[in-house]
Amino acid sequence: MTEPSISHAQPGVLSQVHDKMAGILKSEMNSATIYDEDVEIQLAQEVTDVGVEDAWSMVKFNFMLCIFFILLYEVVSRAFPSVYMARRRHLGPENGNHRLPLAFALPKTPLPLAWVMPIVNLSWDRTLECAGLDAYMFLRYIRMCANITLVSGFWGMVILWPVFVTGGREKVGFYKYSMADVLPGDWRIWIPTLFCW
Repeated sequence: MTEPSISHAQPGVLSQVHDKMAGILKSEMNSATIYDEDVEIQLAQEVTDVGVEDAWSMVKFNFMLCIFFILLYEVVSRAFPSVYMARRRHLGPENGNHRLPLAFALPKTPLPLAWVMPIVNLSWDRTLECAGLDAYMFLRYIRMCANITLVSGFWGMVILWPVFVTGGREKVGFYKYSMADVLPGDWRIWIPTLFCW
């Protein structure tokens, strides 16, 4: 027994099937679009500001994480000195190099964090000589980012916060100090543009 092929079907039947499939697909797409819009509206209504307690708990968590990593460095650097002080071991006085920079002459003491002050007081020339060009460039890049952040943050608080606080939307929390507090079409919207420029 042979199965009917599509080529032998009547043209009217094919067009009906095509129209029915197109209608189903169109209705599915419309319902998906409506669902997406409903979800977006619902999410927009559910967005809440980060509370001061939440921000403070995040600061405390990051501080504890920082302390943990500093203590981990203290333990691991003493357990594996060949990894963390490789240049000191290979370029030290015991290998005939008596012109050691300050970084290679870190104090050998059991006290924790004894290496901090010699590193902080190290000049950029000595840093280049001690750590190499890649570490030197990385540290200079971090310093540049910190300077940009400090300057921008200071002027942002001095100029932008008063502009946003008087925006008129009466937001609460941290949104009070953001552009979310500025009304649409208000002249205050141009202040961040000028600030960035």
